[in-house]
Amino acid sequence: MSRTMSLLIALVLLAAGALAQSVPDENANPRGNKLPSSDDLRLKVVEIANVERLHPVIDRLFGRDVIVVDQGSARTVHNLMLLGDRLLIHDLPDRVDHIRQGIVMLDEQTRDEPVAERVVQQEIRLEHVSIKEALEALGPLARTVQEGPNQPNVTPMVGRNLLFIRDREAQIAEMRRIIAIIDRPQPQVMIRCRILKGCTDDADGADARLAQLIPAGLRELTRLPHFEVLAAGAIRSTTAAATDIEMQMSGEAGLSAQLRMTTAGYSDDTRTLRLGRIEFAFLGGLGPDRGGRQQHTLRTATTLADGEVVAIGALGEDPIFVILEMNLIDG
Repeated sequence: MSRTMSLLIALVLLAAGALAQSVPDENANPRGNKLPSSDDLRLKVVEIANVERLHPVIDRLFGRDVIVVDQGSARTVHNLMLLGDRLLIHDLPDRVDHIRQGIVMLDEQTRDEPVAERVVQQEIRLEHVSIKEALEALGPLARTVQEGPNQPNVTPMVGRNLLFIRDREAQIAEMRRIIAIIDRPQPQVMIRCRILKGCTDDADGADARLAQLIPAGLRELTRLPHFEVLAAGAIRSTTAAATDIEMQMSGEAGLSAQLRMTTAGYSDDTRTLRLGRIEFAFLGGLGPDRGGRQQHTLRTATTLADGEVVAIGALGEDPIFVILEMNLIDG
């Protein structure tokens, strides 16, 4: 039998003994009145080491409502009241002595036992990482706190980029340690996009040097030595995960393009940025004379390395190529 169970049984027996030794009618008093008055009750203050932990047990064993009559008016008084780290007993004299004995015994038996750590509430403000990244990092520590309102220990406050934490202090300290590791300034990059089209040597804007931006395998398919830039754009962005990047580009003859990307993570070791979502839309003619206004789209994902060029796709019968280049920004 556990120590706690033995202690509770002993207290129950003590409480039963106290009731048995009292007069048949609990509300009787020395003057013979049916119900006691305030003068018949006795006050006793008892100091308890583990008051918050023991108070519910004590109240269940000894707590009761006493009906008191003063000047013909009846009122109900609870016999136990918590005052800081002390317990106020307000009852008939015999009951006060027995309750005090039970409290003293219980307090002595539990003084050497560790006191359960309290559940507290704190906020963690995120400076550089997203709510999504923080929740993923704290995933192993996520749980439902049973004390008080039954709710998760981590609640995101998206609009304010805050995490509302409700848990024990040791658990919150571990969460803060994890957030401190990941919530650091993220590297900044410059992402350039070029929309290229193969052309003959004598075409306007033809440039043999642009062919170097096209992967060798794709150049073999086109068999065109020269390319021209139809539209281009550049944007500065953070490498933090779940960052949405949008770029608008335009060219001659009403040509327009839109590029949308979402970052999926950055590696300091390889200096690479993963793009988990790329959506490209191109509005313009892609035939030899670029006549008509047709919309062409592509969806893909890729990884960009610092200083390297990647072709994310080709569109149209006479293909245009969508080229991305990323460069880290120092400082």
